[in-house]
Amino acid sequence: MRKAIHMKTRQEVAIKAVPSEALSRTLPRNIDIRREMSIQQALSHENIIQLHEVIVANSHVYLVMEYACHGDFFRIISKRGRLSEHGAHTYFRQLVDAVQYCHANGVYHRDLKPENLLLAQNGKLKLTDFGFSAMKDHGPPVLKTNCGSPHYCAPEVWNGTQEGYDGRKSDAFSTGVVLYVMLTGTQPFYDDDEERLLRKVNRCKVSYPEWLSVEAKDLLGKLLVKDPQKRWGLDMVRLHPWFVQGVESGKENLARRLCTQRREYQNKAQEQVDDARVYDGSLFMSARALMRVF
Repeated sequence: MRKAIHMKTRQEVAIKAVPSEALSRTLPRNIDIRREMSIQQALSHENIIQLHEVIVANSHVYLVMEYACHGDFFRIISKRGRLSEHGAHTYFRQLVDAVQYCHANGVYHRDLKPENLLLAQNGKLKLTDFGFSAMKDHGPPVLKTNCGSPHYCAPEVWNGTQEGYDGRKSDAFSTGVVLYVMLTGTQPFYDDDEERLLRKVNRCKVSYPEWLSVEAKDLLGKLLVKDPQKRWGLDMVRLHPWFVQGVESGKENLARRLCTQRREYQNKAQEQVDDARVYDGSLFMSARALMRVF
């Protein structure tokens, strides 16, 4: 990835150079770059890195993309430490906006992590790197490929690829891991050995710092859930007091607001159950009835 400046407009852009053979459909290993190009050309959202232009030369293909001058959140957090709850709240809302926009357009990112979240000059979070994404035009979001980064992937991505998993719920889990990292500066699941790491993710037992607000813990507890049918989707996240109103500590405030929103939660939860029933039924559909999954 290289930074460049447009000669006439003086606009800063990022240029990604890939070998020309990456466009060859006869090479399965090049599917990621083709998918990334097609998805980023189809999406247009203020919190998603925009693909401005594709330039095809003799030996390389150049992807001209929006430039985010402050780098990725992994480096930002590694250098400066954890974010304040106010800062995490601001960026998490933007992340949810971007991911829900993707889902509404049949795109499931499957590799949400701080390294793939950039910070632009205007302070906007920018989602990037759609190399592992899946795109479906219709039907339930049943995916079967185990991919992504183990520290951030939902348990069912590695455990349930034979039956398939809901791309919306797996992305929701990953947003919860990202939020945990933003708030604490550490990962909820970590081990140098990948097998032990996957066992920790599969157990899905999370410890929270005492200083973390009650509301933030409650929201994380709704996302970092092993069972995808019990895990909150992003539509439910939008109703949570921490997401809606920002940071207000105190158990009494949380209990009061949860009580007033209980009916909305219950209605949404019933919708989730109905969706799960449809999802379960879809597993018995013929393969020809399902769109291809990259």
